[in-house]
Amino acid sequence: MQRNKELARKVARLIVRKVSADRASLVSSGELIYFLAQMYMKSRDFRNFIISPFVSKESKLSFLKALSQKAGAPQDIVDILGYLIDINGFSLLPEIKRLYEHEVEKIMRMSRGKLYLASELDSNYVQEIIDKLRKVLNREFEVEVEYDDKIIGGFVFRTPSFVIDASVKRQLESLLV
Repeated sequence: MQRNKELARKVARLIVRKVSADRASLVSSGELIYFLAQMYMKSRDFRNFIISPFVSKESKLSFLKALSQKAGAPQDIVDILGYLIDINGFSLLPEIKRLYEHEVEKIMRMSRGKLYLASELDSNYVQEIIDKLRKVLNREFEVEVEYDDKIIGGFVFRTPSFVIDASVKRQLESLLV
């Protein structure tokens, strides 16, 4: 298990090194990895196609190349996916995706996050929260706002790397412990 995690980490770092440093390439590569991971986990036909010894590697690579072109991902990623086919490592894609996002966050000082609020707020207040998070954490965020009345008040901010829970619900739970 530890060996698989280390392999996933190496592959994620290799993808980051191979993909050009522009934001669009990094994002499109991440989206492709996410899509392939979801397909591998949810579609038996796709999984069988990828792991089947009766399907040639060239057929698999041409399919992956077409997908990467459609996603706007760089060609280099197909070579890395070919390596995963060789070692039967497609099952590592969810972990590779998680580690890849972490590496991209470090490079670009940019994260995707979800801001959960108890109820709808004025857009100025929402922007003020986002600006404070950017200033305190010294990084940029692409923020998606969602509403969850279970947090009672305050906010919860989630990224793939961390969670900031400034909700009333969490404060009440800490009083009860």
